[in-house]
Amino acid sequence: MKLKEIDILEIDKHDLIECITNYQALGYYLNIEPKLIENKGAWGELVSVCYKVTILKEVTK
Repeated sequence: MKLKEIDILEIDKHDLIECITNYQALGYYLNIEPKLIENKGAWGELVSVCYKVTILKEVTK
C-alpha cells in the first residue's frame, strides 16, 4: 500500500478526537505526533501540547 501526504494540521487536544473521527470516516489515514509548545506569560513558563496530524490518502494505480 502506498500513501500520499495530503495535508499537515496542528491542532490542540480538544479537537483531536473530532479530527480523527472525521478524516477516518472519509477514508484517510492519519499520522499523529505530539508537539510541545512553550508559552511564556506573566506567570512564568508554561508548556502546552498540540498535535501535528499528517493526513494521508492511499494511492491507487
